[in-house]
Amino acid sequence: MSEPAPLPPLPPPAPDGVIYAYPARGTLLPDLRPATPARPWMTKTSGRHAYRCLPLVQGCTQGWEVLSPVDFAVTWIPSGKGQEHENTDRLHVDVAGRPGRSSDFVTSFHGYGIVSMMCGYAFRTPAGVSLLLRGPANRPKRGIHALEALVETDWYAGLSELAFSWQVTNPGETIRFARGEPIGMVVPVPRGYAGHFTPELVDTPPEFERHEEAWRAARREDGDGPYSPTGKANLRPSRASYRLGLGLDGQRVADRRLRGPRPFVDRRTSPTATEAEPEPPLAAPTRPRRLLTAEQADLLDQIAGAQEAERRVAADLGPRIRSAERAVLRGATKAERLVARDEADRLLTQLHAAQRAARVDVSRNLAALRRAFGGELVVPPGHGLRVVPEGGLRYVEVVELPP
Repeated sequence: MSEPAPLPPLPPPAPDGVIYAYPARGTLLPDLRPATPARPWMTKTSGRHAYRCLPLVQGCTQGWEVLSPVDFAVTWIPSGKGQEHENTDRLHVDVAGRPGRSSDFVTSFHGYGIVSMMCGYAFRTPAGVSLLLRGPANRPKRGIHALEALVETDWYAGLSELAFSWQVTNPGETIRFARGEPIGMVVPVPRGYAGHFTPELVDTPPEFERHEEAWRAARREDGDGPYSPTGKANLRPSRASYRLGLGLDGQRVADRRLRGPRPFVDRRTSPTATEAEPEPPLAAPTRPRRLLTAEQADLLDQIAGAQEAERRVAADLGPRIRSAERAVLRGATKAERLVARDEADRLLTQLHAAQRAARVDVSRNLAALRRAFGGELVVPPGHGLRVVPEGGLRYVEVVELPP
């Protein structure tokens, strides 16, 4: 028996500061994008106040999101037999265009209600850097919970095995994922980084305690809660200084890198097999579109006008609000800080009123648009409408909104 031909050497680790993504062949290929801070539940907070929490926003954006290439639904019905792997057979997966059947994109390798969604890519990271595969940060989903895995992508070559795993937590409930919805994030992590540290429990330095007391005093002066009794957002110096990277002593942090991840640059010289030879039963459907009538186009123009008015107000008031926030922080006396805070509150109230008015207009016209479409147009929270001209006609499609 002849010896098998030796395998060619694997590509070396990526250069420092570079991550390569190798598309898999013969499978649905999800889109990759830098993680965005947009979260439906954050958008619903009063005045979108959650987006003012910089640590929360940063937690949403540290990596790249992988988007589902197809609509699908999963339902797990436990068999009740304990440890048998046949629990896999009770996980029902319905993929758009292939009802009642699994696919090479979403399946279950482990059973026990664990759903595996194929990443569609192999990654090559610099030497000593792994990738954390996790669910989209700060994006909870009813009935299912994302698991996390750490993969040594500076040498691992498995194109067909990288997957995002989710554990169904509500047996018997059908959980739906929409095309374009994030199914996971990839986050670069230096391998063994936590093991480089020697954790020590020590006494708190007096200098730290003095700064902490000054921080607490600033909170007490301006109110402990995020909102004043009048319902206006408090611009506390303690919060404003964190957003600006300033300590309470006015010193700016020397090295504060808040830049988010960059988009992947497509340097492929030929299409992937999935793009060149799609599998008809599993091909991802095009983004749902609707052909616009004159009445529908007029309603959409009114929606776009209201949204543009909201953007203009935000562009006008945003710099003035930030200037007032700095004045709240830098005021030499309490009186100066109170004057600056009142100005900031006035501008915020003006901004929120304009946002509410614009959203009322958008909601009213959206309701009219749904009636014009016969009730078939669904716009989920955190999404909006985009008009696409094509062949002399106008179409509308649902897209995710930035924060």
